[in-house]
Order: sequence, then structure tokens, then C-alpha cells
Amino acid sequence: MMNSPEILGFAGIGVVVIAYAPQIIHLRKEHCSAGISLKAYSLWCVSSALFLIHAVMIRDIVFTVVQLINLVAIIVITLLVKRYGGYLCLTHLQAQQRRSATGASKGDPPVLLSAGVARRVIHRFASG
Repeated sequence: MMNSPEILGFAGIGVVVIAYAPQIIHLRKEHCSAGISLKAYSLWCVSSALFLIHAVMIRDIVFTVVQLINLVAIIVITLLVKRYGGYLCLTHLQAQQRRSATGASKGDPPVLLSAGVARRVIHRFASG
């Protein structure tokens, strides 16, 4: 039987899963890596690995599970960003265009569109 601290810990794990899900879904579905820093995720990966080792050593099941989830999510996000690096979804493309119109994004790298976004952009221009 779990005690109150473990129940709270596993509830926290649920929050972690809920927090990572939109990022992973957006990357996978839209092929959009806007605003994601590979350097930051690399550091978080190292941090999670160290915390995981610590959690296993002190035999803390909640901490071990949350660090496993963190590590897997960070690795998945990192792999997706490497795969779709530089690609933008339609929402982020429009935001970048608004910044360009105000002169706020001078010097930004060229934008790459995923095939799905390119089809939507072409469809939008063709129908409008």
C-alpha cells in the first residue's frame, strides 16, 4: 500500500507527463522545432541522468520513475528537434512573419517548412 508522500509523488509524475505531452505532440505532428534549444535539452538530459543515478542509489521509487520519464521525454524531444531542426509550423511561421513586418527578426535564419505546412500554405494562397 502506498503512503501519502508516494501518492503525492506519483501525482507529480502525472503532471510531468501532462507537461511534456504537448511539446512532443507538436514536434511529432507539426515537425516544428521553434523555440527549442538543443543546448538546454542536452543539459537537462545530463541533469536527469545524474538525478536518476542518485534516485536508484537511494532506492526512491517515485524519484526513479520521474527521472526515467524525464530522461525518455528529453531524449525523444532532442531526437525530434534534430530531425526537424529549423522547420516551422504555420502558427510559428505567421508569428515570425509578424516579427519580420515590424523589423524585429533581422538576421533570423531562413525558414524551412515541413511538407504538411507547405501544403497548407499553398492551399491557403490558392483558395484566398
